[in-house]
Amino acid sequence: MSGAGQPDPTAYRSVGGRLRAATDRGAVLDDPSDTELLGLLEDIDAGEGSCLIVERLDDSSGQTYVQVLRTERDPGWEVKHRAGSPERHFHTAVGDVESAHHLVAGWALDHPDWLDSVRWTRVEFNP
Repeated sequence: MSGAGQPDPTAYRSVGGRLRAATDRGAVLDDPSDTELLGLLEDIDAGEGSCLIVERLDDSSGQTYVQVLRTERDPGWEVKHRAGSPERHFHTAVGDVESAHHLVAGWALDHPDWLDSVRWTRVEFNP
């Protein structure tokens, strides 16, 4: 799905760095597994918080991450990912915890199909 205005799949690959997952309720996991990521999202789906951020600790800027927000609006899950610069900040929305997990775990664990499984839109920042 790369091209004008679309994410570059190579920009999100891990280079062997560590991960940290944190929820807005204070749960923190270092180097979470696929199952642990699903558990954090299921907790959010059950009403225990509304946000999960997974960041790559090898990026000193702190701007390489995937973020999930559970919302009351349809379809219910907003997913964002960023690879450093604002030009590499994208979002999408999905309708269930399984789809959100597919994107988060795909990003975190370098699964091959996560990026192309949905349509991403660049996040625009107004100066």
